[in-house]
Amino acid sequence: MESKEPGPDPWNDDEKTVFRLPSASPAAAQALPVAELPRELEILKEPETPPSSAEEEGRSETPDIPFPWHPSSERPAAAPSPTAADAREPAFATPAAVPEEPFDRKGTTRVGLLGGKGVGKSYLFQAMVYRTLDGRHSGALSYYLDRDTVRVYQTHDRQSVPRSAIPSEIVDEYRSWVRLGTTLLTVEQWYRLRLQFRTGLLGQRRSFLDVDFLDGSGESFETGLSAEREETWKAAFLDATVMVFCLPLWAAFPASGDVLSEEDWELRESLIRGFDAVVRHFRDLREKYHAGHPVRSILALTMADDRRSALTTLRNRWIMPLLEQPKPHLEAMRKASGVSRYLASARKVSEAVFREFDASHDPRISGIPERIEFGGGRPWFVPLSAIDGATLDSWEQGKAKKPRAGLRPPVPVHVELPLLLALCDSRNALM
Repeated sequence: MESKEPGPDPWNDDEKTVFRLPSASPAAAQALPVAELPRELEILKEPETPPSSAEEEGRSETPDIPFPWHPSSERPAAAPSPTAADAREPAFATPAAVPEEPFDRKGTTRVGLLGGKGVGKSYLFQAMVYRTLDGRHSGALSYYLDRDTVRVYQTHDRQSVPRSAIPSEIVDEYRSWVRLGTTLLTVEQWYRLRLQFRTGLLGQRRSFLDVDFLDGSGESFETGLSAEREETWKAAFLDATVMVFCLPLWAAFPASGDVLSEEDWELRESLIRGFDAVVRHFRDLREKYHAGHPVRSILALTMADDRRSALTTLRNRWIMPLLEQPKPHLEAMRKASGVSRYLASARKVSEAVFREFDASHDPRISGIPERIEFGGGRPWFVPLSAIDGATLDSWEQGKAKKPRAGLRPPVPVHVELPLLLALCDSRNALM
């Protein structure tokens, strides 16, 4: 990975770093000194060493905080008060039967999900549905997400009548570790994930968030928009106030040496070209229809568990802890204090990744933050993993219909964070 000049690693075990795995003593973690992240970053590869006995002991306990969160002094001032909120049951009481919602609902926050061919956008959407199926186990969203209010709508285009799909059926292939085939232009589907949140001072108000996703051919997204496709893009994305663009982390920051094959380097070029084309189409759409409202952009850096990425330490500290032990982390984030720490740590990770983009010598990479800025301020950069690629690669496409005996379901990592950021941006829930 390219860097302007060597510098300290903000994710290593230096005593000044704020990124640290949960220790056996929560009090010790709270006493960590806080230091500003360095202006320039150098991501180092961590040695593969077995965990010490102290680390094993710490892992056996349920951590008070789910990740290398900041000390309490770093919590955002606008976060909910933990003294009153933490005592409240994080999973709200089941509401009365919710009548079927229309496909279009006024006052709903619109979120668009876009990406070119092979970036993992289909897995990401399915992982979002999978993570929100049970509000009690939706991580930081559990604090706001109403139970049994997840809705998924499906249609071909704006002229077709949308149908309400069963969310659990949408993720059948995902939870069964079946590799998704290439989407064809003739079978393109428009999906809308609708989530209902409790907001307001006492949690009595209802806020709705729609995630629009076109599950279509990546090549068609890159080559141009036909008149029919343009109408679908206009209906799905023109009114969005938050856009989630997808790009694999390893494509932005490829590992050096012989980690990548010749095919990988060719694929990387294709991924970058496709990303540029998708962003350009979205910008052209806004200009053509004179859309002047600001849009908050989130760059979902997919496949953050992939070994082809140069950001090894980021993977080991931000991805692997939740991938290996998801339950204690998700439970800790159900509290108001956990949500606050999660957002604070995500902000620091986003700032660190932004500096990695800025340090790149490749203008196609260093210019990404500016290209996806649409008047909504600096984009968020969210490394995430929708499905464990190593496990997925061990299965032959089309032969595995059910998980192998003893193989746990997929563990999506940070896929709920873009949804939390969209909620925060629209309702000022935390920021």
